[in-house]
Amino acid sequence: MHSRHWMYAASVLCHVVHLRAERGNNSSSDHNTEERRGLSDADRLHHPHQPDDHSSHHQHHSMTFHMSVQNTILFSFWQTNNTGEYLGACLIIFAAGMASVFLRLYRGRLETWWELTGGGPRPVAMKHCVRAGLAALSFSLDYGLMLIAMLFEVGLFFAVVGGLVMGVALFTDALREPPSSKGKKEQGGALGTGCCD
Repeated sequence: MHSRHWMYAASVLCHVVHLRAERGNNSSSDHNTEERRGLSDADRLHHPHQPDDHSSHHQHHSMTFHMSVQNTILFSFWQTNNTGEYLGACLIIFAAGMASVFLRLYRGRLETWWELTGGGPRPVAMKHCVRAGLAALSFSLDYGLMLIAMLFEVGLFFAVVGGLVMGVALFTDALREPPSSKGKKEQGGALGTGCCD
């Protein structure tokens, strides 16, 4: 009788141990699953817009010359998605190249004119402000054009070069000679003509 009770108790104990072992395995697997979910959620939080290798390859612009009407120029809002927008951007860049040359030559002429006329505007702070403003605008155009050329898009590159070349061709002779020296030459020529007559 006692042996039956002992055998029954031992079987019950084995059954309990077996159930606890199964529960432990299930809890550990659930814990591992939760950890994996936690890691994936953390990865999503740290990299919410992480693209795959294929898409990231197309997001970086090429470091060799290429031709495309779809470009992002300097700012995220300046994008060309069709031929019309692309040609409009080329015209703007061409005009910016001409403006860059004009500002560079105009600054030199203005400095020469200030020297000939005795110092430029008064007070002196106004002269420094004009000089600094023109320099800031000129440098901004120059470096902006350089960054556009570094996009390595053929049309945009030649728009930069074409604008600079056209600016040199149009403005070099017009802005080379200060107005005061030209006036002196014209005045001297008039006096010489009268003297000879």
